[in-house]
Amino acid sequence: MTPDTPALTGFSAFSGIGGFEQGFRMAGVPIEWIGHSEIDPYPESIYRTHFTFPNYGDLTKLTAQDIPDFDILVGGFPCQAFSVAGRRKGFQDQRGSLFFELARLLRNKKPRYFLLENVKGLLFHNEGRTFSAIIRTLTELGYCVEWSVCNSADFGVPQHRERVFLIGYIGKIPTRKVFPLIREGTADSQEQLPATKTAEPGQGMRYANHRRRPEICSRSVAPVLTPDQEQIRQSQRFKKSGSPAYTLVASKQHGVYDGYHIRKLTPRECERLQGFQDDWTRYGSTPDGNPVPISDYRRYHCLGNAVTTTVVAAIAKKLFSHFSQSS
Repeated sequence: MTPDTPALTGFSAFSGIGGFEQGFRMAGVPIEWIGHSEIDPYPESIYRTHFTFPNYGDLTKLTAQDIPDFDILVGGFPCQAFSVAGRRKGFQDQRGSLFFELARLLRNKKPRYFLLENVKGLLFHNEGRTFSAIIRTLTELGYCVEWSVCNSADFGVPQHRERVFLIGYIGKIPTRKVFPLIREGTADSQEQLPATKTAEPGQGMRYANHRRRPEICSRSVAPVLTPDQEQIRQSQRFKKSGSPAYTLVASKQHGVYDGYHIRKLTPRECERLQGFQDDWTRYGSTPDGNPVPISDYRRYHCLGNAVTTTVVAAIAKKLFSHFSQSS
């Protein structure tokens, strides 16, 4: 967008630790966030450390009169109901039905755009009927919808994380689409791994789960799933050296293996895998502004539920540079 373009207004649903907001900030897209919705106190505490936008609380209890009008709705609606890591109950799960709360907000507020995110499994849930119902609902609300599966590993971070993103807009239909995005460079080479995989850029790795705590400077490490399990010779838990990390999820630990030792990923490394700044989740903030430390357990959980900021930034850049040119 051009410097003299007025800022768009936005509302963030299920905002977590602010991945969408940070992604738009990284993209340089001027958004004036009128507020967000988050009910989990831990990510909300972290959110307050970085943003001052008001929290309107439980989305299911909001009415159209409760919040000002806005131009774009963003949100990663709860994915556990559709994920292979969960029970995949879809709309029968209360978390899955929260999509219809987003639809209600779109119907009542009619923002010009939306950007939504969910797990890839959403496409195949109930033999595709769930996703068809979502697209049908959005189009019946008057939106032109396009969608694509984006892998975080294609957007500058070494994490295999496939998520489906949906873009909608009302009004003038653009002459070209946002998707597919041109890959900004995959992050699956060994040369790109160290900046994220090491606890400190350019330094060796500390293996906290090994008695002698040796440090190494090898760039060739293998991502490992569930590093706490005693049996480490399970082939499905290991990727080849230099591969992108497994998808971060809230329910599992992740690690790296150098051929001799296994250790957990640190919270800082998980922040880098999601494109956040170092120590983004280290502290939260009380409502009156006092800093509070966040436990590693909560940091892992919040980061596993977050959206990858670099993917959001790439979408935002193309979406709004395109619309500014065609408006």
